[in-house]
Amino acid sequence: MRLDRIERREEVLVDVIECETQPDLRDAVFECYTVDISHSGIKISGAERIPVDAVLDLRLDCSSAKYRLQGRVRWSRGAHKHFIGLSLDDAKSPDMSAWAEMIHAGS
Repeated sequence: MRLDRIERREEVLVDVIECETQPDLRDAVFECYTVDISHSGIKISGAERIPVDAVLDLRLDCSSAKYRLQGRVRWSRGAHKHFIGLSLDDAKSPDMSAWAEMIHAGS
């Protein structure tokens, strides 16, 4: 694991808002879990495969607070259990400042 990542398991609701390679996924909502988090990205795990470059709205119900973020799928791996790497979009994430503060505090 990279040093800038914090291992953390939290529930996250994923809403696919854009997916050019699989347009039928648009507006699909999935329940996933975080594997690790950082200021600029999140690794999630779930039962559904979400293609690279899909844009997702995320709602994380962390024990300390709730966060609304937006990210883009950068990589996706796995057969039965999928792992997905997301880069967060600062400009389109309403709670990015609070997220950054939480990461900085190491929560």
